[in-house]
Parts: sequence; C-alpha cells; structure tokens
Amino acid sequence: NAFSVPAADTYGSAPRTIAYRTPGFSNIDLTLGKRFRIRESDAVEFRLEAFNALNGVAFGVPNASFGGTAFGQINSYAGGFSARQLQIALRYDF
Repeated sequence: NAFSVPAADTYGSAPRTIAYRTPGFSNIDLTLGKRFRIRESDAVEFRLEAFNALNGVAFGVPNASFGGTAFGQINSYAGGFSARQLQIALRYDF
C-alpha cells in the first residue's frame, strides 16, 4: 500500500512534502475570420472566436486528508478556467 500508518515509534518512508499529481488540462482557442472588400479603401471583417473550444475541464488537486473517506478523490475544479465562450465580431474599416 502506498499510504499506510507506520508502526509505533518508527518513521514512515514518505517525504515530508509530497507533490500531488493532478489531471492534465489542454485549452484550445479557435478563430475564424473573413474580410470582404467593399471599395478600394473600405472593408468589412467578420470574426467568430471560440475560447476553450473543446470545453475541457480543469480538475483540482486530490484530497490529502489521510485516513478520511475522501482520501485521493478529486472533488473540486481548478480556478481560473472558464467554460466555452463564443464571440462574434463585425468590423468596418474605412
């Protein structure tokens, strides 16, 4: 067993600080755009942008309370990552 209570009056074999592994996260942003010329100096640009296009989830760190029923389980999300967002833009250049 990787985690167990050491025998009485002995030291355990685990280091004082353990670096917990968390699931990986990949984020893909996409942009599609098309520029239409109206006249020589005028143009209209249409853009569609998708942030976190595949809607990936960033999980938090595993529970480190040894001996508890939730030990090693991931019950949270990592902060700072948002769900999929779509943005549409129309721009007129003159």
